Amino acid sequence: MNKDKKVYKLCPKLPDPFDCSKGIPNLLTDAHYYFKTEILNASDLIYHNKKIELLKYINKLYPWEESFDHLVTKSYFDVRVFSEERMATLPWLKYILKHCVDSDCPYMNIYQEDENICILCQKVFYYIILKKKKRKKGYSLITAYPKTAKEYYNIATEKQKELVKEQELVKERKLVR
Repeated sequence: MNKDKKVYKLCPKLPDPFDCSKGIPNLLTDAHYYFKTEILNASDLIYHNKKIELLKYINKLYPWEESFDHLVTKSYFDVRVFSEERMATLPWLKYILKHCVDSDCPYMNIYQEDENICILCQKVFYYIILKKKKRKKGYSLITAYPKTAKEYYNIATEKQKELVKEQELVKERKLVR
């Protein structure tokens, strides 16, 4: 087991991530093969008994599907760049949707943010973002990705700052009265 797998195996139930030591071209090939065979036309990719649809049209810049592009790249100054972490953990998407979401796992956190449904496995900090379809029944897959500890810390710090500001505003209102 390489170093990457040790980091990712915080939850023994999740499938092993792809091997990052093979380099991005091989990792991309493995991830795309998995996407086409296990995710793209999967009938068992569901949330609350409704099918999750993917963007299947081919991206203009790369020779693969738009949903795959959002699963293996991340935005960096308005440019999509490959992410080894996203490619390596792609098998977690299907496993979490199929086995964890409707289970009694204490690490699952599901919440709504605007029009998006956010599914978070707090054990490995893996996010799945869905969007509820307005006219059709079901959901669209927006993206899925692991958060690094640093990213998660930054989010928690920002939320803490927001809470402190809210508390200060409440105190000011009480003092004014």
